[in-house]
Amino acid sequence: MNLNLIEDACQAQGSRHRGRLAGTFGEVGCFSLNDGKIYAAGEGGYLLIDNPVIAARAAAYRTH
Repeated sequence: MNLNLIEDACQAQGSRHRGRLAGTFGEVGCFSLNDGKIYAAGEGGYLLIDNPVIAARAAAYRTH
């Protein structure tokens, strides 16, 4: 079975575990910018993706 890891790093911007930055362990690192988060921008968030196929699929949903 081939599974991709999606890392929920929503309030871990800049954090490290054993030298690696949060959001870089899986295929996708998810961060939130909603009100009440460490870094708030009102609403939304961002993804860290190092795979062009997954990035293209995620971009297709960016306005939903």
